Amino acid sequence: MPDNTEPNAIEKIFKENSPETIATWRIDEDPSHYGPTGTFGFPKNRKDVDEAYIVTIESKALNRTIRALLQDDFSTSVQSTWANPTMTGFLTPVLQEVAQAATTIGVGSQFMTRRIWHNSTPMKLQLKLKFDSIVNAHNEVVVPCGTLQQMTLPGKVRYADRGEGTASTAKEFLEHVLIIPPGPNPFYVSSDAAARINEATGAPTGWMSRRQGDVIKINIGGLMSFENVILREVEVVWGRRFNKEGKPINATATVNFESFEIYTKEDINQELFKHNVV
Repeated sequence: MPDNTEPNAIEKIFKENSPETIATWRIDEDPSHYGPTGTFGFPKNRKDVDEAYIVTIESKALNRTIRALLQDDFSTSVQSTWANPTMTGFLTPVLQEVAQAATTIGVGSQFMTRRIWHNSTPMKLQLKLKFDSIVNAHNEVVVPCGTLQQMTLPGKVRYADRGEGTASTAKEFLEHVLIIPPGPNPFYVSSDAAARINEATGAPTGWMSRRQGDVIKINIGGLMSFENVILREVEVVWGRRFNKEGKPINATATVNFESFEIYTKEDINQELFKHNVV
């Protein structure tokens, strides 16, 4: 029997609009949709704490910078995964047992147990940050803690009408089908890089994403900085003391970051050693 099922809304959009047309639809990335912009948290004009104890976290998508007091010791960690080489499997387990039973000698050597590097994890970083209100609890406590949580969450897509002539279809597709993931875009390619790829290979690059996503930067005093990180988890503990507007006057946030890419020896040199040349 013929299939008379009507295509769903997504299939219909792709059927009636070419990929080139869909590629022209633009997303409204105005950061004001996400709240206030600027710098919040620990005031810059406070002189009672040295800047060496201040952590700054900057979000490109939010157009917002958070300044926080480093409350406790913090940790950084990396890990490598190693595995047995495949040469140890040249005999099946059954043959190894037969050989050992016949000779009372195990098959293999120390050389054959050497490990092979498979992968390394991203740099992991956990920070415990403290926020206290001196003048304005909203700007010094509420906004910074909320901002950290925003950095872990996706955003709604808003259609930017630029007169393509397909406003209703584009708006329906972008705002009801898609969502903006948090953090940086792994498929981002700059215009210059796309041009070089096209020149070198002749491959079309129009499909490559020009959206950089949310570039998040962290600076910990004068010790280290991370240019592109992912926020994996944010736990905020709100203080139980409030001002007359009902805003908490203190809070702590435990934040777990990861680097966007795995680090190399050169990255450690750049982040740790070159910032502290005596």
